[in-house]
Amino acid sequence: MRSGLPGRVIATRGRDCLVDVGEVDPWRCVSAGLVAVVGDRVEVSPSAGGGGRLVVVHPRTGVLRRFDPRGREEVLASHVGGLWIAVAARDPAFWAGTVDRFLVGAASDGLVATVVLNKVDLGVPDDVEAELASREAVGVRVHRVSVKTGEGMATLVEAAGQADGAVAVVGPSGAGKSSIISALRPGEEELKTAPISRAWGTGRHTTTGTTTFALPGGGEMLDAPGVRTFNPHIADPESLRRHFPGLSDLDCPWRDCLHRPGEQGCAAEHADPRLVASYRRLLDDVQRVAKRARGW
Repeated sequence: MRSGLPGRVIATRGRDCLVDVGEVDPWRCVSAGLVAVVGDRVEVSPSAGGGGRLVVVHPRTGVLRRFDPRGREEVLASHVGGLWIAVAARDPAFWAGTVDRFLVGAASDGLVATVVLNKVDLGVPDDVEAELASREAVGVRVHRVSVKTGEGMATLVEAAGQADGAVAVVGPSGAGKSSIISALRPGEEELKTAPISRAWGTGRHTTTGTTTFALPGGGEMLDAPGVRTFNPHIADPESLRRHFPGLSDLDCPWRDCLHRPGEQGCAAEHADPRLVASYRRLLDDVQRVAKRARGW
C-alpha cells in the first residue's frame, strides 16, 4: 500500500474532493480511481500543478448509507457522530414516514438520531405533536426549535459539541436544514467557506456536494444537501423489523413475525397504531427496493 500525507475529506463534488491536510486551504484532490466521501480519513500525494491525488482511503466507521432508487448501496458520509433529522412543524407539512425512514437508516448503521422540529414559532399542530409523542415514548429524542426566534437553539449548540464526530443534518427540502446550520455558525459563513471556494476555484461556495463545517463552540456539522429522499439501508424486511423504533422488541408468537395486517396473535395489534401504520408503509417500500436490488 502506498502512503502519502494524511488528511480528511471535508467536501465532495463529482469525483473530486477537498482534503484538509492541516494547511490554511484544503487541497483539491482527484480520486485516482478511489471512492471517497466526506469524513473519510485519507492519504494524498501532491500534484505538480497544485492540489493532489488520493492514494489511500482508510477503513470507515460511523457510516451513513442509503439505497438509491435502483436498490444500490450509496455511502453518504463516514465517521459520523450522530444524525439530526430536520423537519418543520408546518410549511412544509410534517410527514412522520420521512422521520421514520431516517430513524431506521440511522439505527441500521449504528448512529444515534435526533429529530429537530423547526418552525415551532408557527405553531405545532396537534397531529404533529401526537406523532412526535409516539416516537418520544419509545426513546427518540426530539428538539423543538425556531431558527427565526432562536427558541431551543442553545440546546442544539450543546448537543453538537458533545457528539463524537460530525453531526450529519438531513431532511426534506424547505424544513430549514441549511438555516439551522447557519444559525449555529453566526458570523462564520465567510470565514469558513472562503478557503473551500478558493480550493474549488470559484468565487463563492458553489458546491452541491456534501460539506463539513466547524462550529465556533466546538463540534462539526455535516451538510448533505442531496439527501431529501431516503431509502434506508435496509436489505430485507427482517432488518426493518429489528430497527424500527418501538417495534423491535414486540413479543409475538413467531420470532420472525413481520407484523403484517391479519397475522394471528401478532403483538403489533396492541402497539401504538401510529408506529404500526408507519412501519407497514415502509415495509412495502423495503420489499420493493429489495426486489429491484435482486433484479426481480
